[in-house]
Amino acid sequence: MKTNEIFQTILLLVIFSCLISPYVDAICDPAEGTVNNDGKVTDYFTSRTTSSSGDITFRLIEMPCGTPYLKLHVVPKSEDLTVFDWYTITDANLNRDVVIGTNVLAGSTFRLQAQVQDVNDFTCYEPTFRGQICYP
Repeated sequence: MKTNEIFQTILLLVIFSCLISPYVDAICDPAEGTVNNDGKVTDYFTSRTTSSSGDITFRLIEMPCGTPYLKLHVVPKSEDLTVFDWYTITDANLNRDVVIGTNVLAGSTFRLQAQVQDVNDFTCYEPTFRGQICYP
C-alpha cells in the first residue's frame, strides 16, 4: 500500500509540472541580414514554423554599423494571422532576449522582418545585423 501511494504522488507531481510549464524547449536559429539603401533588410527571407504555442524572442548580437537601433517584427505567412507590432532594439538590448511575438499558436509559419530608420547613419558599406531567433 505504501509503494502505491508513493507512486501516485510521484505521478501527480510529474503531471502537474507538465501542466504548469508554459514552454516546451525552444528552437533557436541564427538570424542575419544586410540592410539596403532604403533601410529594409535583404537576404533574409527564411520562414520558420512553430511546433508548439508560446513567445518568439530575438537576441541581437551585432547591430548594423552606425545605427542606434534596429526595428524588428514577426510576419506570419498566413494572411489570417495577426502581424505583430514593430519592436525597437537598441544598443542597450545587445545580447539580451527581447520578446517580439507573443502567444504564437502551434503550427504558425512566420518570418522575421527588420528595418532601420535612418540609413544616413551608417558608417560602413554593407551594414548587417546578426542575432538569434528562438521560437516554440
